[in-house]
Amino acid sequence: MGGRATKAVIEAMTSAGRPMSVAELGAVGASRATLHRMAEAGEIERLAHGVYGLPDLGSPYLNWAALSVRVPSAVFCLTSAATFHRITQNMEARTVIAVPHDLGQVQGGRGKAYPIRVRLLRLRSEGSFTAGVDVHDIDGVPVRITSPERTVVDMFRFSGLNPRCRKVHVQDEAFLDCIAKALDPADQVAQVDEIGRLAELFGVKEAITPFVQTLQHAINTGYMAP
Repeated sequence: MGGRATKAVIEAMTSAGRPMSVAELGAVGASRATLHRMAEAGEIERLAHGVYGLPDLGSPYLNWAALSVRVPSAVFCLTSAATFHRITQNMEARTVIAVPHDLGQVQGGRGKAYPIRVRLLRLRSEGSFTAGVDVHDIDGVPVRITSPERTVVDMFRFSGLNPRCRKVHVQDEAFLDCIAKALDPADQVAQVDEIGRLAELFGVKEAITPFVQTLQHAINTGYMAP
């Protein structure tokens, strides 16, 4: 049975071409003990808590795909999204994901080569999981990531520069770095109109507008070279 289960796991993962959950692999006859044994033998890799994949397969964001298999509702945001869009120099050791406020415990886990540490942003609004959220195919898994414009708005919303922020998650300098890079005409990563639309939707348009206008003025006067 062990040999058949091992073969079934390899065939399922090869066919799927993506990380798979314990529940999915259980459907092809693999027990947790089998998966643990295969991971110890290096035949598969434990990518996140309850998620496995074939070894030496995947992009630099494979761990995001694994976490998305584990928590499909998760939205990668703040500094993690800013890193994905290359609009920050502020690297964070933990992967930041937004999850519904009433979701239970979320665990990252430890793959064969690296740990997955998560920082949760628990949000109540349903719109927080749809507005300005794009779906990217990463290693065969739909991964939900805030758009560059939504990332800028979120970085402001959860910084000390937002007078309505109740709990600071982002350093002021990190937001300023993010918006400067997002509006840099050399890359044109974000659209000002879309930042304004999302800022209004999340109730921070009036507060963020001076920062947007300052950057636009700097660009128009040549302070930020194109």
